[in-house]
Amino acid sequence: MGKHEPHVTAKSERSLRGGSAIAERAPLENPRRASTPARSGHGRPRVAVLSFTPSGSERSENLAFVLGQEITAALGRLRRFDVIAGTSLNSAVPASVVREHQFRRMNLDYLVDVTVSEINQDTEINVRLLDVSGNARPIWSKALDLTNCGVRQMGELVAKHIVGRVDPRVPLGDADLKLPERHGAAGFLRRAVPLMASMEREKFRQAGQLINCALKIDPDDAEIVAWAARWQQYNVTLGYAQHSHPEFVKIRDLALRAIKANPNHAEALGMYAHYCAFADKEFDTALHYFDRSLHINPSLAFIWGLSSSTYCYIGEPTAALQRLDRYRELAPFDPYMSCFELVYAIAYLFNQDYERAVIVGRRAVAALPDFVNGYKPLVAALGHLGRREEAKPYLDKLLTLEPGFTVEKFREVYPIKKAADRKRYMEGLRLAGVAAR
Repeated sequence: MGKHEPHVTAKSERSLRGGSAIAERAPLENPRRASTPARSGHGRPRVAVLSFTPSGSERSENLAFVLGQEITAALGRLRRFDVIAGTSLNSAVPASVVREHQFRRMNLDYLVDVTVSEINQDTEINVRLLDVSGNARPIWSKALDLTNCGVRQMGELVAKHIVGRVDPRVPLGDADLKLPERHGAAGFLRRAVPLMASMEREKFRQAGQLINCALKIDPDDAEIVAWAARWQQYNVTLGYAQHSHPEFVKIRDLALRAIKANPNHAEALGMYAHYCAFADKEFDTALHYFDRSLHINPSLAFIWGLSSSTYCYIGEPTAALQRLDRYRELAPFDPYMSCFELVYAIAYLFNQDYERAVIVGRRAVAALPDFVNGYKPLVAALGHLGRREEAKPYLDKLLTLEPGFTVEKFREVYPIKKAADRKRYMEGLRLAGVAAR
């Protein structure tokens, strides 16, 4: 039995079976270690996934976005590439411009180009793999049909074909196998994901309702349960739910439920790790599960970003900033980018770079005005800089969101491992005008 297993079975989820599978200690694979021959002199081959729809219809855009995400996730699980996610639904930049001016600077080896078109009442999906290490040239293409398999299976199918073309030593095996999928549950999830990405309150709420519908149809599907946990995570971060222990317990319970269904579900392991660090202050356990998550899928940008918070809590802000940079490298068009700006502010604060913490912190609270914890690093940084008057409107908003907030309450709740870091943070809050008790 792994040394972390009792934490899961005894403290958090006594009914979890097969826990030893997630408790196995596995070292974090270096994200630059080559598992296939390097192409451009940087670690593993770099592949980006770009989704595009020429019709401009909402249905096609949503389908292209979800399919791009599924292909990105499937390629990441194969651990043979550094996988960079493509454009988001929120991007105001045309895909052709992104292709020319953004991906060109990323030192890519391959580009997966997904095009979704509507012709009359039919939907056409075409996927191309281009070698872009020199002059771009297509090396594989395939037309896909939603009537034969679901979006999740499409992602796996495309990923297997791509690996087979890039590394001929890998047999395609059942790459064309049409796997059964519960289309009702998958259909609800496919509609929910782009609504989540909009981050607009009403659309986000609708996404939660659709995910709940999917859960009712297939309550043991690890992917659907993990998306429910991610929805809950962002529901708190966006300020749509109260920042409270009961809300975090919902994230924990959903993450553990997904792990029970699939002990190797990388996203669920990472979300559970974040809960262990923030709510339970069990930092070693959190680091274990983050390592496990990123060993399974080293291209999982969301978890690189989420894990950076824990590295702040344990007093390693340089490592936190490196992880945030890795997140931005893998997801340069992530619609949730503003959620991780807050973590940059925290990392700069722990690094005693107060000016940068203020610059980024202002952006974070402007993007997430109802997230209470977004204001704390900004207020503390302004306190250390002696700019108490400038901190006042941010502190007033903080007290509106969390009445009765004091330095003492912060000390009791906030997960900071080192006494010196905790004392410095508290001093910044005090200097900014936060009441001691």
